[in-house]
Amino acid sequence: MVLRCQLPRANEFYPADAPDEGGAWDRSVFSARTPLCRVCGCAAGGKRCAGCGEASYCSREHQAADWKRGGHKAKCKGKGGDDKVGSLLLPEFEVETLEGEDKDYADDEEEESDGEGEDSEEEMEKLKAMQRRGEAGAMSPEEVLKAASEVDEDPVFQRFRRATANTPGQVLRYQRGGRPLWIARPDESASGAVPRCESCSAERYFEFQVMPQLLSRLKMDADVDWGTLAVYTCAESCDAGGKSYKKEFLCRQTVSK
Repeated sequence: MVLRCQLPRANEFYPADAPDEGGAWDRSVFSARTPLCRVCGCAAGGKRCAGCGEASYCSREHQAADWKRGGHKAKCKGKGGDDKVGSLLLPEFEVETLEGEDKDYADDEEEESDGEGEDSEEEMEKLKAMQRRGEAGAMSPEEVLKAASEVDEDPVFQRFRRATANTPGQVLRYQRGGRPLWIARPDESASGAVPRCESCSAERYFEFQVMPQLLSRLKMDADVDWGTLAVYTCAESCDAGGKSYKKEFLCRQTVSK
């Protein structure tokens, strides 16, 4: 699910002026306006810790998690201790923005790259070396050869590989009104018609995509997987009838069979 937040500067959730982010920055500037959940930062909805009356939560689940694993139990009972609420969340990173190349790899359906054969041979040697070092998992030499040949025969993946070669660690690609960089040939679920905006009936444009490289940084469970996540948003950026959060369209492409 993708939710677009489009609040005016003057709203009931956050102050119009940004707080001082210096060393003495006090995050309570937000909670003074609207109580926020101590775990996720969403609106608390009036739920507070009955013990101290200070910690707010959006749900009983988050309150229980903070009590058991977030460190609030010790703090509430006056025993001090470390605040471990961060352990309940995904890790946070700073995203560095780089301007991409003008070339539109998503539209490049026919391009053949010079020297691609040499690149494939180089990748094959790397796979063999990984297998010898025991870094290719349980794959046998035959499976490694088969996997490499399948990758080599997929022109869509070859375009994906060329487009991400300069910055292999990229986690997000933004191109409003452009086209996604697919990791494999899109099936009907990925290339079908994108629904119009439910609020204003305008078309939805592709805006950005989340790359699979993010999975390794978030260290999520093995059952969480994607090839790429393409997000389509309202072309008119409508205010959704005054709603604070508006649902947009997410297309999840997988590469597993």
